[in-house]
Amino acid sequence: MTSFATKEMKIQEIRNSRRVSSMRRGFSLFEMVVVMGIIGMLITAVVMLTAGFRGSANIQNTKIALNAFDAKLDTYKDIGGTYPSTEQGLKALMKRPTTSPRPSHWTPSITKERDLIDAWGLEYRYQFPGSKDKRRPEVISAGEDGQFGTIDDLSSQAD
Repeated sequence: MTSFATKEMKIQEIRNSRRVSSMRRGFSLFEMVVVMGIIGMLITAVVMLTAGFRGSANIQNTKIALNAFDAKLDTYKDIGGTYPSTEQGLKALMKRPTTSPRPSHWTPSITKERDLIDAWGLEYRYQFPGSKDKRRPEVISAGEDGQFGTIDDLSSQAD
């Protein structure tokens, strides 16, 4: 009876040693390539999603800035009597103009140069009179492509 139990124990040891050695051998090259492919697809998906969010966030931030410029320009006119000329531009909101038309009263409404830059790093374009409403000024962002006069431009006089 002892010999049967001993044989059974030896068989069990052999099975256990095979399991341990198969667990120790690591990953095959094929398994590693599959895992790397899955990781690559996940990274690509995340990059594509965040790029879309970044683009729409830039558009939203620029629209908010355009609305803020409208309010600041209205205040400038209310205090000073007129809107800045195209030549004076948005810098008239930061530094008192020395050329005509000079505002009768003036206070700065922009304190930092970076407030004159859109979400894509380009300076806003200012014109008075505006292209659609000649009684109001227009502030324009070149948009993502950085070129004025293209379809992605954002304007304070947008429809």
